Amino acid sequence: MWKLWLIISGVFFIIEMFTVGFLVFWFGIGALIAMIISFFIEDVVIQTTVFLISSTILLFATRAFASKFAKTENSAKTNAFSIEGKIGKVIKDIDPVEGARSN
Repeated sequence: MWKLWLIISGVFFIIEMFTVGFLVFWFGIGALIAMIISFFIEDVVIQTTVFLISSTILLFATRAFASKFAKTENSAKTNAFSIEGKIGKVIKDIDPVEGARSN
């Protein structure tokens, strides 16, 4: 059964590489913990329970810690978001019905 837990863990880690959140990683760690338990206990129900409990504990215990590094408030704004609040100069006539009019 340990091979299945190792495969499940690998799948979770691969999925984590393609996601932007830091969520699936903890399920991969939980699967590794369940794999270690499978060396000592043959019961699949206990292994699955250990997987669920350890993943949940890791998820909630580290959520605050991980959110410190994932804050986007201080990140640099780019593209159209970088000009919000700045003063600009209009160089073309603007018709409120038609929008910008080219001359």
